[in-house]
Amino acid sequence: MMTPIPDRLLAYGPALLAGLLMLPRILSAHFGLLDDAVMLVIARETLNDLSVSFKAFQGAGRFLPAYWLYHALLYALGWESPTLFLLALAGLLVATSAGMLYLIYSFGGTRLQAWIAGLLFLFSGPAAEAYYTLSKTEPILVFLLVLSLILLRLLTAATNLRLRVAAGTAMFLALVLAFAT
Repeated sequence: MMTPIPDRLLAYGPALLAGLLMLPRILSAHFGLLDDAVMLVIARETLNDLSVSFKAFQGAGRFLPAYWLYHALLYALGWESPTLFLLALAGLLVATSAGMLYLIYSFGGTRLQAWIAGLLFLFSGPAAEAYYTLSKTEPILVFLLVLSLILLRLLTAATNLRLRVAAGTAMFLALVLAFAT
């Protein structure tokens, strides 16, 4: 006899599907020739000197310290392993998808609405390109923005002052990181 799928697991199905969608890319992990090489060099340099994260691409007018620190952390954990970088992207995609679904449900959305929104996000061209490419800023940025919206939702729903201050502070920090990505 088959056991029924737990209701919450079914409710967050698109987030689980996000992880499955990343499997082919993870199983054939490799770095790209141009942007990924630059990302690896700057991540390595950032490990040696954190100020590099503030200076990288300064000449191009781009300020991305959170992006470089994120990649430096991944580089420190896995060196030049594309699999680790792709696993981190898969984690961001799953977390972002789950966060989007949480927001839909928290505002009274139905399971059908959540699934449609989740599937449209997962199968959109920009999402596929951003999450299948290692050196994009969008996955980190979208995750931080979804996290900020969740924290805003918690902030507005909280009655406890400490929880409101904690949610507000965390939201502020997530938005600062998003700005620096």
